[in-house]
Amino acid sequence: GAVACGARRRRRRRRRRKRRRRRRKRTKKRTRRRPQDMEGDDALERRAEEMAQRSLASLPAKVREAKLPAVRAALLQRLRAEAAAGGRPPCAPAAAPAQAPQAPPPPPPPLLKEPAAPKSVDLALVAQRRAAEIFSQFGSRQSAAPAPAAAPPSSSQARAAASVAGSAPSWDEGGAEEDERRDAGLRRPPTDLPPPQDGVEACGDDPWFADPQVRLALRDAVQVAHAEFKILVGDPAAEIARICPQDGRELLAGAVLRLGGYHLGGYGEADVGYAYRQLSRALHPDKNRSNPSASAAFQRLHDAQQELKLGLVEMREMVKRLAAPFRECASSEEELERPQEALFAAAARLLGAVLALASEGQVPATARRRAASCLQVASSQGGGSWAAPLGGSSEGLLAAWFQEPGLLQAASSPPMRRSYDCAPKRYRAQFLCALSRVAQLEGQRSGGCVREAWSVVWETFPELTLWQELLALLRKRCQVHGRAARGTVDGLRPEDCFIPEEDGPGDGQETDPRQEKRRKKGAKDDEVERAFSQWARRWRRMLRAVLPGGEAGTAASWSDPEVRKLCAALWRDFADPLGAETGAGSAAARRCLALFRTEARGAADVAARRGSAPAEWAFVPAADLLLIVGEGLVGSTLEGVFADALPSQKRLHFASAIFQTMM
Repeated sequence: GAVACGARRRRRRRRRRKRRRRRRKRTKKRTRRRPQDMEGDDALERRAEEMAQRSLASLPAKVREAKLPAVRAALLQRLRAEAAAGGRPPCAPAAAPAQAPQAPPPPPPPLLKEPAAPKSVDLALVAQRRAAEIFSQFGSRQSAAPAPAAAPPSSSQARAAASVAGSAPSWDEGGAEEDERRDAGLRRPPTDLPPPQDGVEACGDDPWFADPQVRLALRDAVQVAHAEFKILVGDPAAEIARICPQDGRELLAGAVLRLGGYHLGGYGEADVGYAYRQLSRALHPDKNRSNPSASAAFQRLHDAQQELKLGLVEMREMVKRLAAPFRECASSEEELERPQEALFAAAARLLGAVLALASEGQVPATARRRAASCLQVASSQGGGSWAAPLGGSSEGLLAAWFQEPGLLQAASSPPMRRSYDCAPKRYRAQFLCALSRVAQLEGQRSGGCVREAWSVVWETFPELTLWQELLALLRKRCQVHGRAARGTVDGLRPEDCFIPEEDGPGDGQETDPRQEKRRKKGAKDDEVERAFSQWARRWRRMLRAVLPGGEAGTAASWSDPEVRKLCAALWRDFADPLGAETGAGSAAARRCLALFRTEARGAADVAARRGSAPAEWAFVPAADLLLIVGEGLVGSTLEGVFADALPSQKRLHFASAIFQTMM
């Protein structure tokens, strides 16, 4: 018996020693620095710096500099703790927690590559969520744009339809599936917008809405912007105070959910659902029982979600309504996923078609015939098929705009304003100029009267008032002032209205018809030119030299290099002195010029992210410049722009025209 008891004790001691050795090995394995961990501190610091910069990207510069050290230190501490506790490489975040198996997502659009492995998507998602949790400890009230969004799955669209119908989804319904698809992002290099030329991003009535590459670049910019930022919810009490201000104001639905604006470029149902989930988790009344405004803020959050989803449905219907008068009116599902870009393009196309079909300025009969034939040429070949009416009659489209109120009411609706706010500045400025010229065209056709609905347009787009002030300054610059204008009627002196008779041919001499036509035209031109200032006369001579004649073979398109150089130089000659003034009206002039200066779009500006130099001007209102400075001289049709010159006059380059006018 004693031998058996001793054997059992020895076996127990061996088992205890084995267990202690195993525990020591596990402890050493956790704390041991592997070869790839030797550079762990540098890798952790770099990763913490990147995560901190990404989390604070949307904040102002001073606020970002103040918060960056604390956020970076907290992230670095968290990453070091994770690397030491779990034995993971310091350059990789923790793996995502296991989730229940889900049905495979629908296949991506044909333009996208195959999605990445689910593990990499989960890692990025977990890392960004941890950065958001750490950043929320510092009480930030700022937020970035919503999360990156790929094409929303059909399940999210079904939930959106059910939500619009009246069923309120729970605060975390469908979150995991949409977040995984959102992190997939754009799986190809994004398309760039046309690069600036001569320091100008866009010029004149260039039909960007008919260019498939430009439209694709706008959609890619939206997707890149959503893939770059995440909504970082701040302190719940501060968020509740922001959503339900105590001064009687009421935030719009987009401001409540932090959606919309040119820095994002648009949003869809998936973006609305993501923003609602992120905010509702922090503002739920059960988590803020001590705050009496929590219930009202949560209800306002839910109402804003419903309002934005209803607005998306309304935008898609409005796209079809504005495109109905045209022969080419189809819109793809990709364009209607985030319908702001499609709606703004449809409205810009309608205004451009009205101006092009109605013609502006001095348009001879031959130019009108060429414009009519231009409707039959495809847009991809530089033609104007984008403006071809559905019934084939240009007068029918013009009558639908000038007589029926539906199209004008759609252009001044709240969805149209939200789409305008989501567009790049170059196209927003072009839209404002086209809207102003359409109103002026309606006044000319109806004897100086316009419809009452235009007052709603001016309320929807108050920037039009600034543009009208700038146009008044341009007209004033073209007028004759001081002693030269005394004794004139409409800028013409009585003695200037007399056309002197030149010595005609003697008896028996024949008259050359071409020379006689040139003589009369020159005398008439001299009479008209005296009504303009010296500054305007100099530029009118350059317009005659650079622009083709209206009765020539063709007009110059707005993308013509010489036309762009001419318009850019004319705009700078007018705008630079206004920006340099220091008088009483200098502040107002600079505020008007700000409508056309470039602005930073953040992540939505793909070209700036690649290191391209920014342009000085986002848009040059070339059509307004040429029609005002070249009044009675310049005409514009669907084909392009031209000047009232003799058919035999040779067109010059802009550089040659400068030397010619200086002599």
